[in-house]
Amino acid sequence: MAKNQLLPFCEGEWRVPYWCHDLGYMRSSQVLRLIKASADIIHRAQMDGIEHVAPILLALRCSPAEARKRVGKAVWRNVHHSDLALNVARANILLRSRIKLADLVEFPKGTLREVLAKAKENSEAAVTHAGIIAKNRPEFREAVMLAQDTMRMGGDINRRWSLRRLREEHDRLAMEWAREKADPTPWAEPWSCEVDGFTFSLLNSRVAFAAEGAVQHHCVASYASDAKAGRYIIMRVEGKERATVRFGGHPARVQEVKGRYNARVSEACLRACEKVCAEHMESVPKEARHAR
Repeated sequence: MAKNQLLPFCEGEWRVPYWCHDLGYMRSSQVLRLIKASADIIHRAQMDGIEHVAPILLALRCSPAEARKRVGKAVWRNVHHSDLALNVARANILLRSRIKLADLVEFPKGTLREVLAKAKENSEAAVTHAGIIAKNRPEFREAVMLAQDTMRMGGDINRRWSLRRLREEHDRLAMEWAREKADPTPWAEPWSCEVDGFTFSLLNSRVAFAAEGAVQHHCVASYASDAKAGRYIIMRVEGKERATVRFGGHPARVQEVKGRYNARVSEACLRACEKVCAEHMESVPKEARHAR
């Protein structure tokens, strides 16, 4: 069905613009009620030839003049110069989060469909920082994780930073935390092995876990207590690829393998992890697997 076609409304004679389907009005009674209540605003925008701003008017629940006054001339100019699809994506976020329109207009277009999912996994503040700092979708995904971790460690974020500057601040805080908060006392002897061009090294202290998390930008440090208790065996992977692997269960099996920023790893890396689990696990110091 073409974008400019209309769908019949459930009740009455008024007909709903097709773009309302992208706002989920058929799945959400709340959005459906809002569309009913805003029918005059939507219809007026259609009659005035500015239907492309109607989704934002719907989300803000006001007329164009009121919207311009509320968000400011610069933001409204951005909305007015954007196409219908982009404003629908923005409206969807406005309806389902507390992220402000003034921030949304700075987000790269390609990130908008991921904003709500990221906001469920992280804080809306972290997502907002990331959306303003990032220049594209891959940068946005990385910036969300960096911003969330930086805020969790008590850091402040300047939205005018580059992604590189955000990385630097994150790494500085992570290493400070590792040095100041983590216990360097090992609970098991050092251990490593080489398999298919990869080197596997046992993480055997809280400071080792903290450093791994800082370098890899993921939450492996939160598994330190479980590893010390022998519930998991976690290793640093180096060589052809950089990763972190978690073994667990009895008999042991590969439970998780993550690259930098929780990225997926190659099939070769996964196969090497499986081989370590099958062929080398019994040589791991018993202190690291005493609860197994």
